[in-house]
Amino acid sequence: MGRMHADRTARSRGSLHTLALALLLLMPSAAHALNAIQTENALPGTPQAVWDIPGANDGDGSIQGYATDISVNRGETVRFKIDTDAASYHIDIYRLGYYNGDGARLWGTGVITASLPQAQPGPIVDVATGL
Repeated sequence: MGRMHADRTARSRGSLHTLALALLLLMPSAAHALNAIQTENALPGTPQAVWDIPGANDGDGSIQGYATDISVNRGETVRFKIDTDAASYHIDIYRLGYYNGDGARLWGTGVITASLPQAQPGPIVDVATGL
């Protein structure tokens, strides 16, 4: 009954619509299947108030750091460069994505393998060129 109604409606709009409606009726699971990114982004996120540092000059100046790679694939190791005089700290790792508007989701906590406190050496400067 539903298909007959759909076919009558589609005929008035043209044969292309009939074909599209017939495919939807024959394969409802394929029409509604989500890809891996859509499935991941549909998971609950971590509220932005938890992970965001709102301004470039905000945050804690006694600890600064960055990941050595812009992104990594599943199962790869993430390495960080950290400059701090703190005796202890932790690293929370987030995946950026939609997450129903939260913008990120907590994936895990990093394992600190460096002896603490730690400091990164200053840059090497070529005296002759200033570089």
